[in-house]
Amino acid sequence: MGRHATKFLHVEPWVRKGNLELLELADEIRPDVITVIGTEFVRAGTLAQLRVKLPQMRLVCLYPDSPHNLDSDRINCLPFFDLVTASSPAWVGAFAKLGADCVKYLPFAADVDFYRPSSTATKSEIDVGFIGNWRPEREAILESLQDFKVAVWGGAYWKTRTRRRSSVRAAWQGRCAIGDEF
Repeated sequence: MGRHATKFLHVEPWVRKGNLELLELADEIRPDVITVIGTEFVRAGTLAQLRVKLPQMRLVCLYPDSPHNLDSDRINCLPFFDLVTASSPAWVGAFAKLGADCVKYLPFAADVDFYRPSSTATKSEIDVGFIGNWRPEREAILESLQDFKVAVWGGAYWKTRTRRRSSVRAAWQGRCAIGDEF
């Protein structure tokens, strides 16, 4: 609903309000670290003000997407972070060239205490399940698990970009995991 509503409603006042509330809350609780995921709707000016108000505080950006989704607002935020994480080692250099001072590769993972099978889940014949998009380093890791029964859910790149005889291509389930499958 929200995505459709924003086609008709102007969200700039909400963005402005959210950034002001972030500044007020940070000034009130004075955190040691603020972690921003993705930077959408976080303004560079807000990050600059945080730097001035709380010079000892560390700003961290977990960027879970590729650089091709960066717009100028997001790029302007990069120099204000003490650490920017990239979800692929191939993108570390790109974020640095765009102004991030310290960029590290941080692979995706799951918190198994939070993401665990539901009580309605059925017993599976799968040892390792992977949900995500294809990337060469992911394919290499999954290829190394030849002693396990692996299943992969994700987009069609698992079919089109893996090697023809790849065990990972054979493990691709032909679709993304949605809902209860997740």
